[in-house]
Formats: sequence, C-alpha cells, structure tokens
Amino acid sequence: MDRHYSHAKYGRIRCIERGREALLKFKDELVDEYDRLSSWGSHEDKKDCCMWKGVICHNQTNHVIGLDLHCPSNYYTYASTAPLRGSISPSLLEIRHLNYLDLSFNDFNGSRIPNFFGSLGRLQHLDLSSSNLRGNISPWLLELRHLDYLDLSFNDFNGSQIPNFIGSLGRLQHLDLSSSNLRGNISPLLLELRHLDYLDISFNDFNGSRIPNFIGSLGRLQHLDLSFSNLRGKILHHLGNLSELQFLSIL
Repeated sequence: MDRHYSHAKYGRIRCIERGREALLKFKDELVDEYDRLSSWGSHEDKKDCCMWKGVICHNQTNHVIGLDLHCPSNYYTYASTAPLRGSISPSLLEIRHLNYLDLSFNDFNGSRIPNFFGSLGRLQHLDLSSSNLRGNISPWLLELRHLDYLDLSFNDFNGSQIPNFIGSLGRLQHLDLSSSNLRGNISPLLLELRHLDYLDISFNDFNGSRIPNFIGSLGRLQHLDLSFSNLRGKILHHLGNLSELQFLSIL
C-alpha cells in the first residue's frame, strides 16, 4: 500500500457519507449468512465505514478507495469466512475513487460480469476469481484503462475466446484467465501488453493451436503458464527472448 492509504483496521480516518451509503446499498444486494459484514451498519457505533471489514480508505481525503471482500480459501473450516452470495450492486458506481476491488471466492449465482464495471474508471486491481460468474467477459472492461491487475480465473465463460479488447488494457501487469472455459485461438492482441509480467491461461481449450510466436515478445514476463490448454507444437525458440522468466509451464 502507498503511504497515503490506510486499511480500515487502523481506524485513523473516517469515511464520508456518500461512500457509507453506497456501501450499505452494496451490502443490501448480498446474502451474508454468517455475518461476515457484521461491522457494516448505520447505527451510531458503526458509522465510520473506514472501520468496516474489507473497506480501504485514503488517509488524507477519507474517500473509500478499495474493497477487499475475498473469501479466504479455508472457509469450509471456518463458517465465519463463508462466501457472500447474491448480486453485485451498481451502487459501486457511487464510490467514485474506487481503485481496488477483490470479490474473489464468493458466489454470484452464475451471473455475468456486470457491464457497469466499465464505468469504474479508476480501477487498478480487479479480482473476480472463483466467483461463480458465467457468460462472456464483458466488453465494457475495455474502459478500465488504469487496470494493472486482472484475475478472472475459475469462472465459466461459456467457451468464448479471449476477448481482443484485453490487448487494449495497456497497463496490465498481471493477467489470470486460467480454468475459465475459454476456447478458440489466443488473441494476437495480447502482444500489446508490454508491461505484462504474469500470464496464466492454463486449463482452457485452444483447439490444438500452436503456441503463438508473439508470446516471445512479451519481454517482461516472469510467470507464464500455458499448461493443459490443448496447445500443440514444439516449444518455441522465441521463448528464449523471455530473459526475465522465472516460472514456465507448457504441459
């Protein structure tokens, strides 16, 4: 975290009313069977939303700038960390300074990635992995020009292709689309992701196509996982250009 950011647990700042109301609307669309969001409320002792679990505020402006509501992977052992269920409320649009959003390992009932996400223009970090999302990857994500981290893994995107628009997210450093029921060819527009250092598209079905030559031009890659994705052909000599590579799996 930047020195200007402060997680709610430190309790040094207080959020503004608009952010608090938007968060409460967001909560209203969720089923929280085990009271994971019990610290969220409108009672006098709960009015400081920067003290709420999972809320991140800026310690100078008091704006809500992040939501980290991922469900820890041990939720089967501890009911208090069970997944949230329900819908993702468009009230997030009212949180104008949101740049970090992690809703991973929750259950959104097989819904699509909401189109309104494209209007969350300040987002830099978006993690929706393992969230029971289905359908095509929303083309409105194209509008997230500041995004440097995108994880949509372990969802079901209905055998669609990797969208070409992802190549326009020029600031991406981390891209994880593994185990997401993607098919077809790998988009050559990924070549445009010049800052990418992490790429995982494993456990998909790319129709027996060859490992694309352009991957060898992603010179900043440190982590590359193409395993179990029905790719064929010899290991490309182009991969020798990946001088920063620390992890490689092409099984």
